[in-house]
Order: sequence, then structure tokens, then C-alpha cells
Amino acid sequence: MMKKGMALFVCAVAMLWTGVADAAESLRFFTASPVAAIDAASAGEKQVTRANVATLEPEVRSYLRAPASGDPANIPKVDLQLFDDVRLTLRERSRTKSRGTTSTVEFAIEGDGGGRAVIVITDDVVFGSIHTGSHKNFRVMHRHDGQYAIEELDQAAFPECGNAEAHDIPGHPPQPSAPDAGADDGSVIRVLVAYTQASENWAGGSAGIANVIATAVAESNAGLAVSGVGTNFQLAHAVKVNYNELVADAYSAALNRVTNAGDGVMDEIHALRDSFQADLVVLLINEQSYCGMAWLPGTVSSANAHLGFSVTNVSCATGYYSFAHEIGHNMGARHDAYVDTGTTPYAYAKGYVNLQARIRSIMAYDKQCADTGFNCTRVNHWSAADRTYAGAVIGSTSARNNVALGSSALAIANYRVSPDTRTLTVTKAGTGSGTVTSSPSGINCGTTCSASFALNTSVTLTAAPASGSTFGGWSGACTGTTSTCVVSMSTARTVTATFVGGPPTLTVTKAGTGSGTVVSSPSGINCGATCNSAFALNSSVTLLAASASGSTFGGWSGPAPGPPAPAW
Repeated sequence: MMKKGMALFVCAVAMLWTGVADAAESLRFFTASPVAAIDAASAGEKQVTRANVATLEPEVRSYLRAPASGDPANIPKVDLQLFDDVRLTLRERSRTKSRGTTSTVEFAIEGDGGGRAVIVITDDVVFGSIHTGSHKNFRVMHRHDGQYAIEELDQAAFPECGNAEAHDIPGHPPQPSAPDAGADDGSVIRVLVAYTQASENWAGGSAGIANVIATAVAESNAGLAVSGVGTNFQLAHAVKVNYNELVADAYSAALNRVTNAGDGVMDEIHALRDSFQADLVVLLINEQSYCGMAWLPGTVSSANAHLGFSVTNVSCATGYYSFAHEIGHNMGARHDAYVDTGTTPYAYAKGYVNLQARIRSIMAYDKQCADTGFNCTRVNHWSAADRTYAGAVIGSTSARNNVALGSSALAIANYRVSPDTRTLTVTKAGTGSGTVTSSPSGINCGTTCSASFALNTSVTLTAAPASGSTFGGWSGACTGTTSTCVVSMSTARTVTATFVGGPPTLTVTKAGTGSGTVVSSPSGINCGATCNSAFALNSSVTLLAASASGSTFGGWSGPAPGPPAPAW
């Protein structure tokens, strides 16, 4: 018999998987408390025109460290308030696990054609380099007090490269090397980065300098890609050296010191270069007379490995693209024709200045623009006759640094022959979602699902299912259902990770002017308090509605609508 004042009604629901996820919310980068303006001069660099200090939102670190998400709906927009008049919305484009605890995330700026940002985290320290489509440039740096400096940069105030107009820096006698048709194909040029204590101090510590280096590599590779150069720079190793850069002719002195193998200064660099198979060496120093200096070979040959050295001002390495600029000299790229009349190693290897658009390529100086009465922004693009930058001409038949870099890449890549490698490819299958990462780093799938590893390396793959999914197992070069597997890279390998969609969730909502409870069979929902529960895929769930005293049950809506059906 039904209890007085109570009525029971039933419906049945089939639990089907839809795979639909709610869109991720926006993530605020800095706390809501007002940022405080600080004296731009306190940065000690004339290129800093204004500055703020702000506190990082704690969630930002977790977001930057997370593996890549396979579901775009789970990737939040980033709300980046830099100044009262500068608020940007960032959309993630890619992320990579760089080295150790360093992760690099690259963004597009929403509603800002051509705007890009690179944000890097090492340990708990974050660094950002931001460039808008309207040619405004910003830098986010960690301070020793734990807060973050937000700096707007004036490109016209950066010092220029220290190479003379004709790039005629005395060279060294050629040394024996491998022939040009070496083992490497030119698609990857490995770079060893050395840095001084003063550079580390400028960056705010060891994590800070790791961030600067990762940002410089990421920006450089973005510039190569957009310019149509089929080469990437790869960080081979980073090391701090015992060197005091505050001497007369600081850049010439540093370049000679890091290049010479037997002068007792930074000599360890040469053994490290061999050990890590680094084609090029970059030395970061903190000295403001120039943005850098590099050897420029008169001819392109793998016999010029002794000229594969450059020196870059750490404050110019990112944002002003001097890291790439000085490496460009090593690869045969020259300044623009207005300041440079040289023709070796390629007559067409000149930077480009577009006076109408007020932009200049990575290798071009601002002098032609300044002599015309205005300044031009250096953009992250090599001069190219077959490309444009935001619709603007960025090269000519006599200014094609992108072609020069492509022509020299094979020789430069064989300054040191890279270790013999094999490619590991990860594919994902199943109704669920998740990521697969590797140790050693290389795979972060997510977005990076293929990587090369040294021959016979043991690579550990780790599968991490997304929320609502489970890991179903490995196939291909791995087997089993545990979350990790080990692959021996004796040959190219392919591994498939299967993710299974988790049990779908049934949610009950109550409406109307009355009250009552809903329970489920099998158990899980008692609404009341528990109004949602997961049930096995394709199972049938019976819901029973019980109206409270003084109320009546009005009906179901949703997956099993219909009039009340009495249950006795």
C-alpha cells in the first residue's frame, strides 16, 4: 500500500556516451588586485618604457605545467592584463616539454592579427615574451621578491649588433672537418647555450635563465617556420660559465674568448660542444653596449665549424630576436643593404626594410628608418621574396635571408654530427581522451606525437587519461594495460594508446512549485542530496519519483519524457 501523502512514479533511462565536454573557462594570468606601476628606469635598460609589478595567479603555474590537452574544449583562454590600457586574450597554439622542468607554451592573441606570445615555466618561475599585431612588445619577468615585472619595450632603443658594417671580424685558420655531405640532413641545428653569472642574475636565477633560453629557441623556430626555412634549432645543452663580461670591447673579447680553445677561459665549452654534438655555440652575457656579435663565414662549408660561435646580450635575446640574429650571421645572413655592402657568402643574403609598413626583418637595422624620420619594428621574420608579413612585403630578389639559411643549413648541421636516432610515433585510439608523454622528453601527445631518440635508447611512455576516461591499454611496440611501458629504440617504433570513455553521468534536476525526491535503481541517485551519478555504459537506469506531502508529481522531461506512471 502506498503511504499516505506520497506518490511514486518511474521512468527508465538508457546511459549512452556522448563525448561532449563543457567549454573551458577563461584563466586569469595575474591576480585581480590592481597592478602597481614601477619606475621603468629601475630595469636598467633604456628600451623599457614603462613597467608594472603584479602577482601571478596560482592556477597559472598548474596550467603551464600540465600536459597538452587532446580536447580543445578543455583548453582555457588566458586573460592577460598587462597595463590599464593593455588587456589581451591568449589562445594556446602549442606546448612542448623542453628540458628538465621547463615547459614552453605558445599562444596566438585573440582578435589581434599576427599577435603572438611565448610563455615558459621552469620550476615555479614564469617568463613571457608578448608581441601584438600592432607591433607593441612586452616582457614578463620574475622578480626576486616573488612578484612579476611587466615591461613594455621600445625596439628603437635596443642597441644594435656589434658586427661592423662589412662584418669583417678577423677569423681563425680553417680546421679539419667532415665533408659537406655529412650524416645530418640540415633539418635540425643543435645549439649549446653558455651563460654568465651576470646573465643568470639578470634573469632572476637559474630557473629564469632556463626560461629565457627556452623562449629564445621557441621564438627563433617560429621565425624560421613562418619564413619557409625547413630547419629548426634544438637546444643541445645549457651551461653556466665562469666569465666576467665587464671588460673593454666586451663583445669582441667575449667572442674571441669563447671561440679560442686553449686560452684558459671557458675552455670547457669545446669538450661540451663535442659531447652534446652541438653545431653552434651561443654565449649569453649581460653587457649593454651591443645586442650581440658573431662570426660571419666568407664561404659556407662544414670546414668552418671553428666559426660556429656567437655572443648575445641576454636582454636582447628574446623580443628583439638577437638570439636568432647572431646565429643568422653564423649561417651566412647579413644586415640590410642600407648599412651593409658585403656580398659574401651570398650576395642576396641581406635583411629587408619596408619603409611603408615600418617593419624590418630579423637581420635588418633601424638606421634607414631613423634617417627617414621614424622607427621600424623588427619582426620575427627572415627576409623573403616569396613571403609577406601581415600582408606587407618582407623581402626582394636581393634580400632573401630565408634562402641563405636554407642553403647553409646542411653544412652548419654537420659542424657536429648528431647522434644516430630512430623515430618513435604515438597514436591514440578509443572513445576516450588523454595524453602520452615520454622520458626522456620528446613525446607530449597532446600535440607532439612523434620524436627522435638516440639509437637503442630505452624510452618510457606514460599514459594519462583525461577526466571521464580510462586507459584501455597499449598496442604496437608496447603491450599491456599498465599506464607505463618501455620501448627500446633499436629501430623506428609505433605505439598506440587506447583511451576508453568513462561511464556516462546521469543528472537529475527538480522543477516546479512542489517538492519530492528521486532515487535510482541501480543505486547512485538519491535526490535529495545526490542528484547525479555515473552508470555503466549502455545500462538502463530506473528513476523513481516520490512526491512529498502536499505535492504531486507533474511528469518527466529529458531523455525519457512522458506523463506520470504510477508505481505500486
